[in-house]
Amino acid sequence: MAWRATIKKDVLLSATLGISADIFCQCICEQKELRSVDTRRAFAIAIFSGSYIGVACNYIYSLYPRLSRIVLSSNVMQKMLPDCQIRAQGLVSTVTDNMLHVPMLYLPSYFISVGAMQGIPISESVNDMRESWWRTLGSCYMFWLPFMAFNFTRVPPEMRVKAVAGANFCWTVTLDYITQQRKSKD
Repeated sequence: MAWRATIKKDVLLSATLGISADIFCQCICEQKELRSVDTRRAFAIAIFSGSYIGVACNYIYSLYPRLSRIVLSSNVMQKMLPDCQIRAQGLVSTVTDNMLHVPMLYLPSYFISVGAMQGIPISESVNDMRESWWRTLGSCYMFWLPFMAFNFTRVPPEMRVKAVAGANFCWTVTLDYITQQRKSKD
């Protein structure tokens, strides 16, 4: 029961911050009037943020401690990192999150699902992703690597998704800006 309550709170928090970030990006970065905000885009970001961060990240992040223990249980790793297991687990989680999860699952999910919710054909969303891939991934690494290192080494596990939801406000503005800037050049 506690798991469901946590998920519901995380979904609501993530969705609220997601829609707020998109409206902020549209009004401040893109200089749109509030009445001309693309509500379909804002709600697509809200739904994606709520479902992905609120649900998927809760599950994904719960896998990292087990993976870290497996990686760190080798004799080589124990000799290299004998006195800092928690920080080492945080490092393994950070690397796994940024080098596997983000490029293989998060970014494709973002482009395809947010595009689909806006009525954009999947082929066009995939093309958008390809055209802005390196810039998006590079920005992602610059933002999320330091944050996730902090998150996985200093933030209690039960607060990590909430911390990501808060940081995701800034990231959503950045990602929105990158994707919309490319579209405005077309």
